[in-house]
Amino acid sequence: SLIVMLIGWFITWPARTYDIEPEEMVVLKEEYHRRDRVNEQINAMNKPLNEQLKPFNELFGKLNAEVTNRDFTVKQEIADRMLKEKGIEPPPEYPPQAIADAAVEEWETTYVENHEGELGEMHARLAYYQAALEPEDRELTDAEEDFKLEVARKYEDLLDAEHARKTEIRNTLMTEANLDPAKDSPTEEINKKVEEQFAAEPGDAVTGLRAELAALKPRYLEEISPWHSALTEAESKLPTPEEGAEPPAEKSEQQLLVENLAARQEIDWNSIPNYGWRDLKLAENPVAFDFSKWSALPWSKKIGRNPMERPPYEDPRVVDYQPRDAFYWNAWMMSQRAGTVAYPTFAAGASLLMYLLFYIACDIRGWQVPLFRTWGTNALAAYVLFELVCGAVKQFVPRDPVWWYGWGSLAVGMFLMWLVIRSLEKNKIFIRM
Repeated sequence: SLIVMLIGWFITWPARTYDIEPEEMVVLKEEYHRRDRVNEQINAMNKPLNEQLKPFNELFGKLNAEVTNRDFTVKQEIADRMLKEKGIEPPPEYPPQAIADAAVEEWETTYVENHEGELGEMHARLAYYQAALEPEDRELTDAEEDFKLEVARKYEDLLDAEHARKTEIRNTLMTEANLDPAKDSPTEEINKKVEEQFAAEPGDAVTGLRAELAALKPRYLEEISPWHSALTEAESKLPTPEEGAEPPAEKSEQQLLVENLAARQEIDWNSIPNYGWRDLKLAENPVAFDFSKWSALPWSKKIGRNPMERPPYEDPRVVDYQPRDAFYWNAWMMSQRAGTVAYPTFAAGASLLMYLLFYIACDIRGWQVPLFRTWGTNALAAYVLFELVCGAVKQFVPRDPVWWYGWGSLAVGMFLMWLVIRSLEKNKIFIRM
């Protein structure tokens, strides 16, 4: 058992190469903040587009509800007619299963498949809308994946450039207003001027990146966007307006669908900057560690950490962003959540050691504690009873009890379980696999 535990501990030695130094943690914190800012910019761009989704979404919801209600009524009418044809009157509250199945089959054939009558036409519209609102799900080719990543990084650079330009303008305006950009907050008037000046003078970097993205966008929409096919089909079904005719006072359902799909396509385009981001919790190469880096470590850091201690978290002097480990997750660390090899190996050795100690104490020395003996002789029954008994006791326990009530409830549940297990033991009833 000790050898197995040592093997599990030796596996963790390369994990020390993934430790994050304080200087690197500062950079990591800045990257977290930058990603948050990019996501805020994405949300700001998509907020008005989400409003454009509402008209058709409400129309679709009402149509879906109406079809559901009418389907229930029609199925009931078909079942009543079938019961009447068979001379079963008055109809029972619940028709026989054979009648119910036949009614559903007739309803599905008539209205869902053949689209007969007004209800059938509503089913046809609903099916078309459901298919249109389902994004195209297909696996990208390697070339398409590379192109999408290129667009994502280009768009990300644009958002970074826009932020840098606005920050430059804001700092200038605040300095002119005798405010410290590093300590003071800009006024509403300054923020308004920043937006106005940025719109008028976005800067060469922003202008250049916008031009590059504008050239890439048509290809992205046509080849990558999951909404392009549905939008193209929906636009083809729009009636051609007559020359000189005034536009209708209200938009048609088809027009609302086209606007909804166009907004979804634009939301997909605006959301691409965070595509392909690496999980900052994980190491870039979690398996192939840097042997030269490990060799250069002092012996105090070269050996694996104490597996009985809690892994170190962030250094509070440099990280105030969010809790995270002070190392990148990798294949060599000992982690139950990550399921790395070191954890089950070390745990197997520890389990064998514990089993050995109990074997020596109980089977060889003959030591016994009556309470533990009772539980151990019917462990399977105790396992099954736990959910039943403690689950019943839990019904009388509030979500946030005071300490004495919580511990008392646990004691009551365990005592009730012990009574059952003890009675089984006294009657020599042992449940085993």
